[in-house]
Amino acid sequence: MKNMGLRDKIISKCLEIIGNDIKPESVTPLFEQPLLKEHGDLSLPCFTIAKKYRKSPNSIATELASRWTATDLATVNVIGGYLNFKYNPETLIDDTLTEILNKNKEYGASNTGEGKKVLVDYCGVNVGKPMHVGHIRSTILGNSILNILKFCGYKTYGINYLGDTGLHIGKLIYAINTWGDINKIRENPIKHFFDLYVKFHKEEMKNRTITKESELIDNDDTVLTEDIPLVKNAKEIVRKIENNDPEYIKQWQEIIELSNNYFQKLYDLLGIKFDEITGQSQYSNKGKEIALKALEMGRAKTQDGAIVYNLSKYNLPDKIILRSDGSSMYSTQDIGALITRYETHKFDKCIYVTGEEQKLYFQQIFAIIKDLGYDWADRCFHIPFGLLNLPEGKISTREGKVVFLEEVLNRAQELALNIVKEKNPELPDDIKTDVAKKVGIGAIKYMILSIAPEKNITFTWEKALNLENNSGPYIQYSYARANSILRKKSINEYRWLTKDLLDQETVTLIKDLSNFPFTVRLAEHNLNPQVIAEFVNNTCMDFNYFYDKCRVIGSEQEKSRLILVKSFCIVISNAMNLLGIDLPEKM
Repeated sequence: MKNMGLRDKIISKCLEIIGNDIKPESVTPLFEQPLLKEHGDLSLPCFTIAKKYRKSPNSIATELASRWTATDLATVNVIGGYLNFKYNPETLIDDTLTEILNKNKEYGASNTGEGKKVLVDYCGVNVGKPMHVGHIRSTILGNSILNILKFCGYKTYGINYLGDTGLHIGKLIYAINTWGDINKIRENPIKHFFDLYVKFHKEEMKNRTITKESELIDNDDTVLTEDIPLVKNAKEIVRKIENNDPEYIKQWQEIIELSNNYFQKLYDLLGIKFDEITGQSQYSNKGKEIALKALEMGRAKTQDGAIVYNLSKYNLPDKIILRSDGSSMYSTQDIGALITRYETHKFDKCIYVTGEEQKLYFQQIFAIIKDLGYDWADRCFHIPFGLLNLPEGKISTREGKVVFLEEVLNRAQELALNIVKEKNPELPDDIKTDVAKKVGIGAIKYMILSIAPEKNITFTWEKALNLENNSGPYIQYSYARANSILRKKSINEYRWLTKDLLDQETVTLIKDLSNFPFTVRLAEHNLNPQVIAEFVNNTCMDFNYFYDKCRVIGSEQEKSRLILVKSFCIVISNAMNLLGIDLPEKM
């Protein structure tokens, strides 16, 4: 147990007491933090163990407590079937600081994913459309999940799966050819594409009897109850692209190139890198082959000319996987892409990070893959997240109700620069600009990651650019504050006196730092970066309380407290790296 942290030592000792009747991997995940701090620092719910031995949870907890002798690690108590551990403060201090300083950038990392490969499909914006604030949630969430998995030893592969085909492309090309302005395209192509797309939608609505947004299907597989000439023309363009019509292929490729140039600027600003950027169109033919195969196998049927997969045995609605005119759709391409990905990567997990509204869709896609006989279908997961709305309602590109992501990121940096100038006017201009970028972008990222993925977010400037309290800038300021101490006084050797660190404020902070490896494991297990964001905020709150109450430089405990400050910086840096947020040394 030499290289273990205190929490792992306690768990290991507890497993020894339980014995070999229950596998360690069945018990280890049960350990948790007590809801009430006065109960202890670590807790083992004994309900699962009680079922094995056919005893009450309380009697199991009491029996384990009677056999606990490692008081140098923790004392124990039993409350309602929970075996609670209260850390020995001296052991906590020495074990935690030793582990942090020895492991440094690897503190909190694990090898739980060693030998396993995980694919993460995230971002996935539509070609020809601007990135708006609604797109950032998948981008930031997916990137953080990748960081966490990599930190836990997985071999990761991030995919940006672009919507480079579909009815929206047909609508856009029709709009360009009908109302487009070449000068505006040269000046600001994505903005003009957006305006043209909105115009198409308005013209479409003038000629429809259906007026509710929910009844219109723009890119998916539901057959419209009415198909007006405007939309028929757009569908014909899509069909011609799939049949390699040279005129439309040239236009389509130009739209893709202009879009990718625009997207890359935003990815660079966000510090996001993908292992693969690919378009849905690359998998159309593969998906069509699978659709025809499903028809031959009797798993699918034809309905009004379209191929429809029967999913009744999975208690799911049937799914159209090929249009009546033979052209592909999202489901066609996604099936083709998923099968190709497994053939290429032999992944252990494939994770899709998309909106909650696609939950049923992915249940259908995974069920189709399983029904076709691919036994790896159970390795595919959908991580859904709630909507990011505007105060006036749902974001809609068709109706022009969006806030451009580029506008948000630039505005965030401008506001952050004003604050940096006010707080630190003596900083050189280039450093001010760099700090403002880290603070502004960090504020947006933290806003996204600090909220549970399943919850909806209503975007407001006030929420996005809040630079106080539970926010990215608050974390960054706490880190810069700690670094200012370390700049004033260097640490010559990592030696401390345990007795110097026994005051309440210090022990509380060290407990926080000791919890980081467990927090990472929890984030990895649940594929949820929010627990990292919550950990960082709580730890910074306790650090700032320590900072206010415990003098560092010039105190009798200076040497020991400097080492604690250094340990705090290491842990916060590791945690914020997982969130993809940069930390300025000065602020």
